[in-house]
Amino acid sequence: MTMRVANAVAESRNGAIETRPYPAIPGPDAAVSPTPVQAPTPAVSPTATPTPTLTPTPPPWTPVPGTTFQWQLIGDIDTSVDVDAYDIDLFDAPVATIQELRDDGRKVICYFSAGSWEE
Repeated sequence: MTMRVANAVAESRNGAIETRPYPAIPGPDAAVSPTPVQAPTPAVSPTATPTPTLTPTPPPWTPVPGTTFQWQLIGDIDTSVDVDAYDIDLFDAPVATIQELRDDGRKVICYFSAGSWEE
């Protein structure tokens, strides 16, 4: 195998001319060895993701015939009315009032208007 060597000529900071060798360059008759190829890395098997345990939710409440209601969409909500369920305006009802009714064992149905215009 023959190698060609070249030199670089450069001017140094102090003005002196310097000769520096370039790395050896293989000649035209040099045997070229193939670039080694790495074996593919085996794929890592994914670990099984555990299936989450779902907490069953109770079915939605469905009023039966004879269920008593207090339907109040304006003003302070009168929580003293002895009924099974309250139908109130969600926008105007304080969270504390809704919680008070639920703590008292009453169902709370909230009216809300989505996308309509009201005065």
